[in-house]
Amino acid sequence: MTSKKKDVENREEALQNRKKRKTFFRRCCLLAFAFLLVFSLTSQGRAFWKELFRLSEFGGATDAPLAIHVLAVGKADAILIECEGEAALLDAGTAVSGEIITDYMARHRIESLNYAIASHPDQDHIGGMSQVLSEMGAECFFRAPCFSEKYEELQAVLRAREIPERILASGDSIALGGATLQILGPLKTYEDTNNSSLVIQLEYQGFAALFCGDMEEEAELDLAGTYGTALSSELLKVPHHGSKTSCTDQFLDFVKPSYAIISVGRDQNNLPAESVLKRLDNVCSEIYQTDIDGTVIFTLQENQIRVFTNQ
Repeated sequence: MTSKKKDVENREEALQNRKKRKTFFRRCCLLAFAFLLVFSLTSQGRAFWKELFRLSEFGGATDAPLAIHVLAVGKADAILIECEGEAALLDAGTAVSGEIITDYMARHRIESLNYAIASHPDQDHIGGMSQVLSEMGAECFFRAPCFSEKYEELQAVLRAREIPERILASGDSIALGGATLQILGPLKTYEDTNNSSLVIQLEYQGFAALFCGDMEEEAELDLAGTYGTALSSELLKVPHHGSKTSCTDQFLDFVKPSYAIISVGRDQNNLPAESVLKRLDNVCSEIYQTDIDGTVIFTLQENQIRVFTNQ
């Protein structure tokens, strides 16, 4: 057999082998597709795809009746609360956080807010609020009693969008779906904006979460002395990004959280402080940080708390 004829035969054999491999691959793909199609029709299959879409963030908002999304926006606060089809945004990070928040809400199919709430007028809490309200709107804007010129840009947006503004005080409450947002503080007029933060306790079907803005030791001790064991909450949004001026032992003894979440990012302060982490570790089962865990979602369904990280 000549070398030329042998080369032709080798090429023909290689071509046939490639055709066989393609045919085998197509058959495998068809079998896999058929399996997935049948699997998708089962209850286990539907649950699998639903969870996959949720984890990928293409699945929209969680269908749990209560979901608390603590967004990763650096050393700043932005917390989205969903309850039974209604939504509230507590704080909105810095100015660069506005786009992060609106994109996140869009991915979770939230087209507008029932409420937007500013715990206090520091820029790492209200910086992104103007953009969020410009794009998403809200039925009402709530804020702490303390006022600052930092609110002026935001108030211009409120006027343009015709969003009513209301000042919250201790003793007030807001209904969100079946949940109640109870305003516990500030209890008095403080000299600084941190201690003047709104303190909000969310209550829903026996579950409680406590949101404290940037509250520090003075306001914590006032709350502990006033409310005592009524501060008890399964979830604590750690005050002031885990600064050593917050999370006193007396305060934590009354709150007794099972879960703690710290909204924090890298900066020269190196938060959270080790002393705070040690105090939290003494009372909490699980501690989460947005700089490590990304956006963290806490859901409550049938009295079961589930936690999803790196969202």
